[in-house]
Parts: sequence; structure tokens; C-alpha cells
Amino acid sequence: MAARKKCPECGARLSRCPERDGKAVICYECENGHFVSVDKSRGELVSVTIPFKHLKVCSKCGRKNLKVESERAFDSEEGISKLVVYRCPAGHTSRKRQLVVRQFNMPPWEGEDY
Repeated sequence: MAARKKCPECGARLSRCPERDGKAVICYECENGHFVSVDKSRGELVSVTIPFKHLKVCSKCGRKNLKVESERAFDSEEGISKLVVYRCPAGHTSRKRQLVVRQFNMPPWEGEDY
């Protein structure tokens, strides 16, 4: 991974991010805000964290100043997704779902939820 120095999500250049390193992973950050985790022992890609892009305007009336009504993260086939429900000043609700952590080479979670 270190030899490539390219983000697998967008192809941008990677730089080392030592403050996010863990015991078993090395972390890199790309120019577009993605965080890439690589397994120290095997050198394999573990996950890519993607920043959530919030809605700016209501899709029904075009008003700004949306308020977050609820947020929820859940497991999906590709990794961890996030669902955010917004409410505009006129009372309309809008939902946005986005993948926020793409996981690679990870077995499915079989433990208890926290």
C-alpha cells in the first residue's frame, strides 16, 4: 500500500496520518478526506473511511437550514452505512443514506452489539 500512495476510493495522493494509527493498522489520509487503514503485519487494505456529505437544501421545497432529526449507523454488505433524516423549516423530511466505512478482507461481525 505504501508503495502505491493512491487512495483506492478516489485515486488521490495519500499521506501518512500517524495520530490515527492503531496497534494493528497504519492509517493514511487522502487529499479528499478519505482515511485508509492498512494491516501492519500483512500489508493488506483493511478499510476506507468516507466523510459523510450532509444535505444543504430540502429536496421538496429548496429551503436551506435543514436540521438533523435522527442519525443511525448500520452494517451493510460493503461496510458501515449511515442514515440521516433531516427536517426543513416547512416540515418536510428528507433522508440520506451513505456508505461511511468500506471494509475489505473482514469476516462478518458475529459478536454482540454495543
